[in-house]
Amino acid sequence: MQILCVGDSLTEGIGNVSKPYPARLEEHLGARDLAFNLGARHTIASRVCPARARDCRSYWASPLLRHASAANATHAIFLFGTNDARYTKMDKFVSEYTELIRLFQRKPPIRILIGVLPPLRWADPDLVGPQTRSATIAEKALPDLLRTVATNVGADPPIDLRAPWYERCPRTAGTCRLMQRDGLHPNNAGTELIARTFARALRHRESKRAS
Repeated sequence: MQILCVGDSLTEGIGNVSKPYPARLEEHLGARDLAFNLGARHTIASRVCPARARDCRSYWASPLLRHASAANATHAIFLFGTNDARYTKMDKFVSEYTELIRLFQRKPPIRILIGVLPPLRWADPDLVGPQTRSATIAEKALPDLLRTVATNVGADPPIDLRAPWYERCPRTAGTCRLMQRDGLHPNNAGTELIARTFARALRHRESKRAS
């Protein structure tokens, strides 16, 4: 398998993390399997950022998108929504995320996997205002919207990263040992859990295809 890992800073891996999830994903797959990190911080799946949104970038304008379109990949994993929950109207998110994924489907056969974000509940107190609003949208609205996106592109139901997260970080906990202090980006334990969850989903779906 050759896997494109497409997303924002949760995919790129920033802050106090030694290996982002794509690098860890390779370790959980076969010796010939490759995972390419096409994560770009501050990006959204929509085409345009709001005016005066300094830390917002559209993935449509990322040089990584051009690299991805030239790649000879078998799979693509998408993990967007962190920044979209803050900057994007949700109806536009569905239509433009769908369009973005379809760009990768122009060179079939490529199999699409879409991730549902880990919870964004454990915020730095300095960020609690805007981040709490984004976390609420990400937790309550995004899962259903992502199912719509998956249906639109003919993909399997999205891979839920929340369930394994909550097994280790209960909803009532004040902190989470899978997150960095900002409550937004996974630490090494968090990127490992994301990689294991995606690896399990890949193996399961490939075994279904082979049977």
